[in-house]
Amino acid sequence: AISTAAAAATAAREPTPPPVPPPARPSSGRPSSRPVSANLGAEQPPGSNASPAPSENPPAQAAPAAATAQGGEGGDPAKSARSAMLSSGRRLSTSSMQQGGPDEEEGLVLAAQRAQQRALENEYDAAQFVQAQDLEQELPADVVKTAHILSLDALRRNNIWYIENDKIVTAVGSNVVFLRLPTMEQQYLPSLDGGSVGAVAVHPTRKFLAVAEHCRYRSPNIYIYSYPDLKLRRVLRNGTERAYSSLAFNERGDQLASVGSWPDYLLTLWSWETEAIVLRSKAFSQDVYTLRFSPYFEGSLTTSGTGHIRFWKMASTFTGLKLQGQIGKFGNVELSDISAFVEMPDGKVLSSTEVGDLLMWDGGLIKAVIKRSHDQPCHNGQVDVLLLSLKTKVILSGGSDGYVRIWDFNKINEAEPGEDSHLAYVDPTDEVLVSPGVHVRGLLWEQGHWLVLDGTGAFYKVDLPEGGSLSSGAKVTKLLQFHAGGVMGLITSPVAHVAMTAGQDGSVRIFDYAKRSLEHTARFSQPATLLIGLDSGHTVAAVGFKDGVVRLIARKPSGLQLLAAHKPHQGAVTSLALSPDATSLASSGEDGTVFFFKVKECTSLEPICFTKLPAVATCADWASDGSKLMLGLHDGRLLELQPPQGSVDTEKTFEMALPYRTCTLLLPKPKKAAKVAKGDDKAGADAGQGEGGMAAETQAAPLRTSLDGEELDEEGKEKQAQEQEEEREEEEAESVDDDAQHEVLTLSYIPNSGHAFHVTLGGRWAGHVWQGSFQDGQEAIEAVPAFDTPSTAPTSFFRYSRNGRYQLMGTCDGVVRMQPASGPGTPPSGKFWQGSLHDVHAGRVSAVALSFDEKYLLSAAWDGSIYLQELHIPGVSPSIPLPSSPEALLSDEEGPKHVADITNPSDYTIEKAKQKAEEDAKIAAAESKKMGVRDYLHQIRTEFEALVAENAAKPEAERLPRSAFEIDVGLREMIAEETAKRIEEAGMEVAWETAKRKLALKKLKAFFFDHIEVERIVLYGVRVKHYVTTFRTAALSEDMQHELELAKEAEAARAAARSRAVFESNKAQNVSGRPSLSSGSARQDSKQTVDEAKLTKADQRRLARKKREAEWHAFNLTRPDEKYENEADVQAIYEAEQNMGDYKLKSDQNYVIPEEDRMTPQRKRHQMLLLEEAMHSVRMDFNHRFLALREVKRKVITEINSRVQQLEAIHEQLGRLAPASREGFSETPFDIPPMLTLRPEEVPEDREKVSQEDVEEHVRQKEAAKSKAAASKLGGFGGHGGPAAASTPPSNQKASDSGSKQAAAQAGKAGEAAGGGGGGGAPTGEEALAKMMAAVPLSELEKQLQAYQRRKLEQQAARLHYEVLEMADTFDDALSTLRREKLGLEAQIKLCEIRQLVHAQELSLLQDFDKREVVFIEKRTAKMVDRNDILVKINDCNAKLDSKRVEIEQLLARRHAVAAEFDAAVPDTEMFKEQLAKIFNRKIKRSKKKAAGGRQGDDDESEEESEDGEEEDDEEEGDDDDDEGEEACPPGCDQNLYERVCDLREKRLDEEELIAEFTKTIETLRKEKEALVKKQKVLEMGLAAINQDITEFQKEKQQALNQIDVIVNLKMHQIEYLVDRRIPDDTSAGLVFSSRELERLKNRIHEMDQERLELKAKHKELKKEHLQLLKDKAAKDQRVAELEGRAHDVQMLKFGQIINLDLLDTIGASRGTEELKEEIRKQEEAYTKELAEWDKKIAERTNELMALTAENTRALNAVSEMTAAQRGLESGLTKTRKTMFVDPVLQRRQEVEERDSLVQLVNAQATEIERVKAQILALRSKNTSVYT
Repeated sequence: AISTAAAAATAAREPTPPPVPPPARPSSGRPSSRPVSANLGAEQPPGSNASPAPSENPPAQAAPAAATAQGGEGGDPAKSARSAMLSSGRRLSTSSMQQGGPDEEEGLVLAAQRAQQRALENEYDAAQFVQAQDLEQELPADVVKTAHILSLDALRRNNIWYIENDKIVTAVGSNVVFLRLPTMEQQYLPSLDGGSVGAVAVHPTRKFLAVAEHCRYRSPNIYIYSYPDLKLRRVLRNGTERAYSSLAFNERGDQLASVGSWPDYLLTLWSWETEAIVLRSKAFSQDVYTLRFSPYFEGSLTTSGTGHIRFWKMASTFTGLKLQGQIGKFGNVELSDISAFVEMPDGKVLSSTEVGDLLMWDGGLIKAVIKRSHDQPCHNGQVDVLLLSLKTKVILSGGSDGYVRIWDFNKINEAEPGEDSHLAYVDPTDEVLVSPGVHVRGLLWEQGHWLVLDGTGAFYKVDLPEGGSLSSGAKVTKLLQFHAGGVMGLITSPVAHVAMTAGQDGSVRIFDYAKRSLEHTARFSQPATLLIGLDSGHTVAAVGFKDGVVRLIARKPSGLQLLAAHKPHQGAVTSLALSPDATSLASSGEDGTVFFFKVKECTSLEPICFTKLPAVATCADWASDGSKLMLGLHDGRLLELQPPQGSVDTEKTFEMALPYRTCTLLLPKPKKAAKVAKGDDKAGADAGQGEGGMAAETQAAPLRTSLDGEELDEEGKEKQAQEQEEEREEEEAESVDDDAQHEVLTLSYIPNSGHAFHVTLGGRWAGHVWQGSFQDGQEAIEAVPAFDTPSTAPTSFFRYSRNGRYQLMGTCDGVVRMQPASGPGTPPSGKFWQGSLHDVHAGRVSAVALSFDEKYLLSAAWDGSIYLQELHIPGVSPSIPLPSSPEALLSDEEGPKHVADITNPSDYTIEKAKQKAEEDAKIAAAESKKMGVRDYLHQIRTEFEALVAENAAKPEAERLPRSAFEIDVGLREMIAEETAKRIEEAGMEVAWETAKRKLALKKLKAFFFDHIEVERIVLYGVRVKHYVTTFRTAALSEDMQHELELAKEAEAARAAARSRAVFESNKAQNVSGRPSLSSGSARQDSKQTVDEAKLTKADQRRLARKKREAEWHAFNLTRPDEKYENEADVQAIYEAEQNMGDYKLKSDQNYVIPEEDRMTPQRKRHQMLLLEEAMHSVRMDFNHRFLALREVKRKVITEINSRVQQLEAIHEQLGRLAPASREGFSETPFDIPPMLTLRPEEVPEDREKVSQEDVEEHVRQKEAAKSKAAASKLGGFGGHGGPAAASTPPSNQKASDSGSKQAAAQAGKAGEAAGGGGGGGAPTGEEALAKMMAAVPLSELEKQLQAYQRRKLEQQAARLHYEVLEMADTFDDALSTLRREKLGLEAQIKLCEIRQLVHAQELSLLQDFDKREVVFIEKRTAKMVDRNDILVKINDCNAKLDSKRVEIEQLLARRHAVAAEFDAAVPDTEMFKEQLAKIFNRKIKRSKKKAAGGRQGDDDESEEESEDGEEEDDEEEGDDDDDEGEEACPPGCDQNLYERVCDLREKRLDEEELIAEFTKTIETLRKEKEALVKKQKVLEMGLAAINQDITEFQKEKQQALNQIDVIVNLKMHQIEYLVDRRIPDDTSAGLVFSSRELERLKNRIHEMDQERLELKAKHKELKKEHLQLLKDKAAKDQRVAELEGRAHDVQMLKFGQIINLDLLDTIGASRGTEELKEEIRKQEEAYTKELAEWDKKIAERTNELMALTAENTRALNAVSEMTAAQRGLESGLTKTRKTMFVDPVLQRRQEVEERDSLVQLVNAQATEIERVKAQILALRSKNTSVYT
């Protein structure tokens, strides 16, 4: 898919135009590079591949590469490639790759081939990438050509590739070198960026070559060349900041991966055909050695390096395709650098280590550590090479031991570690030793041979046999030899094309560079640091080494010979200088000393003396007259030293205080232009971008990229201001650091100029050669720049050629310069040539030299390369004539024959050896004296033992007792006392140390064991090799136990609450359906609790009727409504509709989790605690059974050992039987099992129990360590023993220990024999008797008895042997059962731990959601509280309305009673009934009643009340026109009757006023209820909205929880999700479902069918019952109608009318009522007085409230004004704020908050309105309760 995307992105490409050339670079000390075609050899003639100039290309040929550089809308290949990968890129599994079929794979391959073919159609002009030369100052680049590279880079990893069957490619310095096998003919491809080559990679088709470079001043490029024409096809830019370290193509070749080095270490994936960055990420924070794409899984790759391995894959995320890297976790395995790895077909990775083991990685974790048998590593040392061949099913590994081992692929892939170990043992199938001392650094496998790169500096070809063993049939051929590591020195012969070199690999080599061959090699144990010639012919050289040794090495016809070896320094040799007369040699070292030698005929050195320096010297040079030695110090100072004169007394020491003077260089402050050296990155970046082909207007700054590959924008003025600030800070720092000095790198006296000298420095003063002169009496010397150096990097080499015609320079960044000069020490003249030959970062130039005929230029550097350049300078001819005779070499007979070399780095220096000689002589004398004493003691001991033996051999009567041999009787007691005293003193000496160790042990035990409840214990089988271990279980902490208790209490409380809620709901359902009759009757009874004894019969009848009415009312309430539905049935129907026959999936987007099942962080934490407790209990339960089995093993061991002892006794008895009785019987009828004991790992609690044997072993080990340390100190000069004596093999040591034990045992036995008094000598009488009895022949009876005895003993032995085996087998069976059980428990516990990890992820997620959920819950709680308050108020209103309705019904009944009383008083026969009826019904004005003395003068009545009263009076006047006249008794009417009617009228008016007042109260309550109902609806709507928000929130939370992966182990028979009878590739649509639930759902179908049939039958029965009940109801209705008709007939016959019994009850007088009225009147009077007092208090508090209200009003007005001002300011601020975009989630949240605030405001306003209305109604009704 990726290659298809890349091919699609490449499809629209057109021919690429060459880039715009950069402007000419002025010569300012920058290095220049050669054109790319300068050194392509015969296959690539100069200029043959040059493209036309940019102006010659038509505009139509615009390429995506230029578009990438210049930018443009819609023309970014990186975006198109990334989008294509987003749409189609995915990680393919092996099965999907196989199922894709050949058509799909063939299509991908064809697409990649077409893309590569298009890549061959376009070409860059490589010359445009090379920095332009200033030909006015520089010589043309082609005057110097690379003739040969004498030494390659042997230490770089992944640096050899096959590009043809007989040609390899490698990177050396600034060139890519092609080597033709087996002639090793070289061809070169130089660097284009002016730096060096960082890494190379060959395309899988071998048609393309990727070259990644190092660069000094800008981001380096990756150049893609086509092969074999080596034309530049693609340029990849901005992949790293400074240098690349590794490259790799993928299998199809359409992608390239690169890794940068310090400082960014960026891993970049390229679509190289479109020159686009696809993905980018930081690989690691340290060096990356190896990078490789997965050959099996598309989109996967692996990197490894310093202390890490990382597994990468391209994964689709919400933000697009990203590189996700998983770092391999070493766990308990020691951290190691990983140089090589191979990937297995199933995704596992096999990697190397530093210690020689192989690691098998699976999923980012180490699955196994692979070793050879007997716990041997796979290689003895570091493993650097791993290769996998699936065709031959083998894996190759190569390491520092020189072996290439062949491993069986299947064994490695299937290697499994032990149960409790990570080790797996696999032996190689074959191995090949390349050569002793070889370090296999690289390995190529091609056509029946291997090509091996030796890390010690060689190429080997290993020809493989066609059959048989490789170890015996492989043929090894050495193809090439060279230095491994840096080349530290180089000198050339003045008469021949020969050069001598010394390297960090400890070798000194002779090259014939004209023949391009290595002539001789000498190797030493330590790295070389310096090399100088001692004679005029440079046939003898002095070489300094890292261990401080100076060696003289002569070049002879037979090779190199060591002439002398001295160790003048303790550290590395830092400088060597030969006096002009070649008689003195001065060497300086890291120990801060300078040592002088006398050179004798250039064949030996004689130490003279040394002196200490104030600092370490880095370089040295003699004055031309040999009178002074000048040294450059590490701290930047110069020191001029006077060498020793005449003879020097060295009898006691070589140290001598020589006079010297030091001086500090006064250097000019670097100008601001010099600051550009730091800012060269930017200038170099601009130039580099121009070289890379980008237009001038699109030149970019240095690489500043984010991880997605997009460049950061410039900041404009802010950036300029920041740069100015940085410049100012740097100037201040420079002003502070003006006097700081830097290391002196080179120095030399200027010939014939007195004390003048040239010097080069590091740091800020690099870039110049400085000139100064020593002046007498001056401590500071002013230095001036003499001339510029090739680079701004420090100059590491500066010297004139042998004849002074050329000035030669080399820098720390690998640049070499050659410039003509008029003589030694003179300034350069004429044009110079310079080139970047060696590595930019590691290629510090150590030497530059011309051949004797000035035809060749040689340079060596610390990167290990030696360049041979051929000079073709026009107009210059060699000034040195060719030699007429061969060079004068020392003959093989000259010089010393055998020279003792110094091979041990710990050997003494010359001075230390002299100082130690006397001390060693004293030690030798003391040792000699000790040996004499020891010999004398040994002689005495031998004589004493001989006397004791002689005494023991004498007869018992002649023997002396043991005490007779004691010379001094009290000597033993004295020795014992002295020993006890010494023991006490030793105890006191170690008391503090003992207490310290005990305390440390206690702390360690507290840290490691106190919290462990059961540690790891191993229990082995008796006869089997199986074993089982406990679960290492930590005790539950107190905090966890406390949390568990709280969790259990909370769970119990929730369960109780759920059960209580269920009980209450059931109870409510039972009560709500059928209210009981007793409750109603009880309420009626409670209302009329009157003493029946005081009631009249009428009252009793009335109460009976009331009781019957209440019973009827209660009974009628039990009748269900026509629309009534049982809540339980409704809930059951709802549950059935929602859940019946269904299974809710939490993954459903519409799934709403029930509230009781909603998860919170607290409940999740409790769940985790309970799971942890369960795992702990499972572990502990197993551990208890394990410990019980261990106790069983103790008993088994005891029983077996007892039987083994019996077997040994039986065996001994059988041995004592006569030989004759053994005829016909086996000599060994049974094997005696060994005695059994528990191993230490089976009883780890006994680790602190120390036996005497353990103490003795510890003492022996401690003494051995001391002796070894002492022996190591006695090596070297005058030593006794040396390292060889100390390095006794462990096996020999053990043997000697065992021998000493045996000797001691024998001596002890001899002592016992000597002291026993009897025993040795002649045989005793019993023994003689036994021999006599044995000689007597046995009779037949005795033979039979002994045969019987033998059979009996053998039977007993067989029984015992069987019992032993039976007990062992029984225990082993129990162990196997426990082992199998543990395997199952381990699997379950691992699943629980995985579940715990899931719980931890869920807890983290829930904690993130908890904040929002708390807000929602608080809102809902507030709404529910408000709703409950309103419901309480509504219930109160309903209760009040019900009571008021009952009271008003009573008032209406009383009014009807008054009317009935009037009718009774004024019968229809009364002639004045009409007038009296008018008087009775007339509405008159009456003054309102006031309490006596209580309410006059009150100001409580408002004007509104009086107006209302007047309006009512007016209405009453309008209703009754007769009110205007004066009322009087009608003439002729009875005055008493008239007054009676007036009284009744008063009673009627009283009742009507009460009714009116109650009516108003009822209306007020009704309005209040309506307001509360409205408010309830608003709250219900708000609550519903909050519940909906909570539901949506719960859905969101559940969806987030669903995103967490949960691991479920399934067996194959459990998988039923098949497509075309196969498991599909994508199982995301599958569902993991419980088989039990699935079976339940299947059974539910049949259950629902059965329930449907049962419900249908039940419905039929209920229908029949309903019909019967209807018939019964009709009969009851008919009976009730008959009874009502009879009652009607009886009343009509008896009274003539229907009698209202309730009216009769109200008419009749009631004594109890009158008593109650009187009681009420008294209480009203008392309450009136109390109300008057409260009214007074209320008036006072009202006045106070008014004052406070006024003050509060003023404050509120001020707050309102300030709030308005604040809102104005906020609105103005909001208008000025500009936002890029609006977050919809934030906007929605703000809208919800705004809506909630508005709802709260409306609710508050509604509450305030209701409160005001209530106050108004109270004031109207003059109800003072509102103030109470």
